[in-house]
Amino acid sequence: MLGEIHPDVAGSLTSLAAVLRDEGKPTEAEPLVREALAIRRKLFGSEHPAVAGSLNTLAGLLETQRKLSDAETASRKALAIRRKRFGNGHPDVASSLATLGHLLCDENQPAEAEPLLRECLDVRQKKLPDDWLTFNTQSLLGGSLFAQKKYAEAEPLLLAGYQGMKAREEKIAGDSKVRVKEALHRLVQLYDETGRANRATECKQKLAEFEKAEDDRKASTVHP
Repeated sequence: MLGEIHPDVAGSLTSLAAVLRDEGKPTEAEPLVREALAIRRKLFGSEHPAVAGSLNTLAGLLETQRKLSDAETASRKALAIRRKRFGNGHPDVASSLATLGHLLCDENQPAEAEPLLRECLDVRQKKLPDDWLTFNTQSLLGGSLFAQKKYAEAEPLLLAGYQGMKAREEKIAGDSKVRVKEALHRLVQLYDETGRANRATECKQKLAEFEKAEDDRKASTVHP
């Protein structure tokens, strides 16, 4: 009805890609996001916020597939567009900072990730003080500090991040629930590394319970 190049077509492609991503099919989602990105570039130019949104989504999918170099390129482009369009201190800029910071930690560059995650946390604490994303950023920042062996500075952030997300778990949709699991895993690593076996065991038990609940959710979805 609308032809190949239309905003609604890009929107539908993005929605379908999100479904596939939530089903654990990033390789199937990626070409749809790339097609939506190409449409938006043709319609709006290369520096439109919708283009940045597609780039940010693409970065996440590429990271999931361990295409880390390509993911970093897409993430940096999204951040540059959003900074230019919105300036610093905007929630969309914070979203790109979080994506890039997570990616850099994944690439074993925690020192480079740290200032980006600090900036992200500052924005989110001001704009979204009670949102689970803010607590996820605390955990990400704590993880970057832990990777640099700054254990004393990392621990309160890791604890606050996990506890904040756990308290808001029902508000976390789809595949984003894995962020709670990641936050708990960071605590396990911290307690193992710092020789606190009892705390590590406690967190490992919580991790096992989370994974069981996750498996039960998947099973109920497949077999209602």
